[in-house]
Amino acid sequence: TADTADTADTADTADTADTADAAENSSTQSINLSTVENILAHGNAANLNVAIATGNTLRAGDNLRLNIKADKPGLLVVYDVDVNGKLSKLYPSENGIALAAGMDGKPAGWVRPGYEIVMPDAYAGVLWPVSPPYGKGKLVVLLIEDGEQVEQQVAATKAFEVVERPAETLGELRTSLNELIPVDETTNRVTQWSVTTVDYEIVE
Repeated sequence: TADTADTADTADTADTADTADAAENSSTQSINLSTVENILAHGNAANLNVAIATGNTLRAGDNLRLNIKADKPGLLVVYDVDVNGKLSKLYPSENGIALAAGMDGKPAGWVRPGYEIVMPDAYAGVLWPVSPPYGKGKLVVLLIEDGEQVEQQVAATKAFEVVERPAETLGELRTSLNELIPVDETTNRVTQWSVTTVDYEIVE
């Protein structure tokens, strides 16, 4: 009987540990929309404008396309937060999307001011297919004029690659964006960047 009780206790302990691990993994893999907005709260001095080409109601099987325009040059970064709080980075990505309004002499992902771009465009050779989960999500788009400050942190990954520990990752990005940039030996200036968001809903 004692052996049976010990076995049961061991099983209960293991189940509890597994449940705790699962809860921890779940919490580190998701993030609230409000938390994203709080971490990246900032102005939009570049007048960064982002719209979903087909409208803000999307159906599973549609292809996502974004119309993007800004008044200032900078490095473009696009995140997606779905209804479950999963954070994915859409851009910069390794899938070969070339920006028609890219800046000469800059790495992929830098955009010129005043030019509307479509992402991905008809020549990109890739699609951004829409898939469940159904519900409301948000696109978070940054234009970083001092993109050199964060190029390593937002280096190209696979499109829609899930960001692990999203709160920590975005927090580190924000810390970099808060750093001062030396102008000369006695003068510093703030990093120049803008952010905007686009709400959407995926329906059946």
